[in-house]
Amino acid sequence: MELDPYQSPLASDPPSRDTRGGSALGLGSFIAALVSGLLQFTTFLAAGIAESQPGGMDEDSGVALAIGLSIFAAAGLMVLGFLLGFASLALTTGSRTWGVLGLAISSLVLAVFGGMTWLVLQVAA
Repeated sequence: MELDPYQSPLASDPPSRDTRGGSALGLGSFIAALVSGLLQFTTFLAAGIAESQPGGMDEDSGVALAIGLSIFAAAGLMVLGFLLGFASLALTTGSRTWGVLGLAISSLVLAVFGGMTWLVLQVAA
């Protein structure tokens, strides 16, 4: 077997695996968790301000509809953050740092705002 002087010595090595897949999913999880937390915070703030007005908040108003829709949007983003975080941890390639951070922040947002919702429901009952 004759060696070709123009052939790269690395030509016979297997191609390297793409390591960006897990990191991209983890970064998506992290961003979804942050946006979900910010949306939940602003929604609860807006609901508190609307309810503190004289006469409270009208349940049939556009403000009440917007608050309800933003709560569901934030919950959807939180679920998306969980799913992307678990997917990034399931992949064997890439860094898992962003996935772990996304899962941690999603869990924190769920615990804080779930606890606040439970507390408000207990006080209202």
